[in-house]
Amino acid sequence: MHHLGNAAAGTGILNNELYAGVLAWNRQRFIKNPETGTRVSRINSESAWIRTDLPHLRIVEDALWQAVRERQRGICALFGPNLANTREGRAKRLHLTNRPVTLLSGLLTLTCGCCGGRISMVMTDRYACRNYLRKGVCNNGRTTTAAP
Repeated sequence: MHHLGNAAAGTGILNNELYAGVLAWNRQRFIKNPETGTRVSRINSESAWIRTDLPHLRIVEDALWQAVRERQRGICALFGPNLANTREGRAKRLHLTNRPVTLLSGLLTLTCGCCGGRISMVMTDRYACRNYLRKGVCNNGRTTTAAP
């Protein structure tokens, strides 16, 4: 799975502004941990970022870029910040909440032709009836490599 990143920090594939033709400088700074001597990155406030428009590098149209930002805001409004993106959240296993796993989770609304249950991704590239796999109340054991 691709790293979706943290929208607030501007990290990850879906938040890389260069795809929209914008180069952002000064997004983070590095400090040295005095106890371990290792370098640790810290995100600068967004007001300190320096953005330069580079329209010749744009590979994602603005309408699609804005639709992704809107989907991220909607998920955050429903579920709050993604604590799985923080060290503390992972330590507390807060990523096991009902928050969508990916930005596109929940958008596939196909149903099983046998029982009417939901069809969902069961492996990286396979879709199947959830009632068959999780509840055992359907006889449709077929899977497909693409959305049916």
